[in-house]
Order: sequence, then structure tokens, then C-alpha cells
Amino acid sequence: WNDSSGERLVEINTGRNIEQIEVLAPGDRLLMVEKVGRYRGARIWSVETGQRLCSLWDGAFNLGFPSITAVAADGRTIYGEYEETKLSIMYDASSCRMRYGMVCPIEKAYIDAGETFAWITDEGGVDTLGISTHERRLGILHGCRSRFAALLPFPDGERLATFDDRSVVVWNLTSGEELLTLRHTLEYVLKAAAVSPDGNLL
Repeated sequence: WNDSSGERLVEINTGRNIEQIEVLAPGDRLLMVEKVGRYRGARIWSVETGQRLCSLWDGAFNLGFPSITAVAADGRTIYGEYEETKLSIMYDASSCRMRYGMVCPIEKAYIDAGETFAWITDEGGVDTLGISTHERRLGILHGCRSRFAALLPFPDGERLATFDDRSVVVWNLTSGEELLTLRHTLEYVLKAAAVSPDGNLL
């Protein structure tokens, strides 16, 4: 739809049950996660023409496609995870080909435009992976007081914020240094946080 006029621009009929929709930057493609029986699949569609561009089917594992849990800020990389096997796979959003796969427990994840993949481990720490270099860094964030609720990337790709129910911490993503800590002692519990597009507000 055109958000100004309300005019319907294009209609996409996948013929399947749609479970999730993600807009891929710069806004010209849609990623749709579809369910067929007990299996999931994902396809990328053109917003302009409504045509299917490519399919993310993972028949080799006979498990369907995993749940989409992160999409890169530049729309180039898609990450999904098989919940039962903890198999994590990253795909190239242009070719729909697998870029990298690994097996590890992952709770929350994000991919920045600099192709850094970061995730919260089941121990409550944060690990990172260079998607192109496959360089994995373990436990880059130290001094964790409790389990993180989410990861909040800054647009500069150099900082990362984490938050739990009582505090927000800003980290240097390269060195793991704690740059800023905001805590409160009130009775309410912190449920959500966000970083502004310019990175100046939290």
C-alpha cells in the first residue's frame, strides 16, 4: 500500500500460509516465511512487480526453513535458526544461497551493515562472528550482571547496547569495553529499549 494515499500498489499471493514478513533494505523486497504442512519455507518477492525473486528452501536438511530471527540493516544477509537442532544458517539475500552455518544455542541475534553477526549465548554472554571472514570471537562482553534481554546495535557499527530488567549497558563491539551504564532502582522493570537512527538517543 501507499502509506500516504492508501492506494493498493501490488498484491502478492503466495498460495501458502504466511507466518512472518520482513522488509529488506532499501525497501524494494519482501521476505516472507511460509508454512507448508509441518515444514517452513521462505521466499523473497519484489515490492514493485510482485514477482518472486528467489526461494530459501533447505531441502538438504529435510527440516524446512528455520524461523527468521535477524535481517541485516543493509538487507544483504538473512539469519535463521532451527529451534530443535540449534542449527544456525546465514543466507545471502540476493542469491538465496547459504553463506555460513553453525550449531550453537542462540537466544537473541542481530546483523549490522558491517556484516558483524552478534548473539546472546545460552550462558548470557555475547559472541560475534564476521560473516565474510568467519572469524568468531567468544565472550566479548564481560562483567555481565544478569542475562541480557536483547541486543541493540548502534548505526555506527562500533557500539552495542544490551539491557536487562534493571539496566542498559553500551559496549565497544571491538574491544568489549563497557562505555556507559544506566541503572535504576525503581520498582518497575525495564521491558524494552531502542536506539535512535542517528545513534544519539537511547
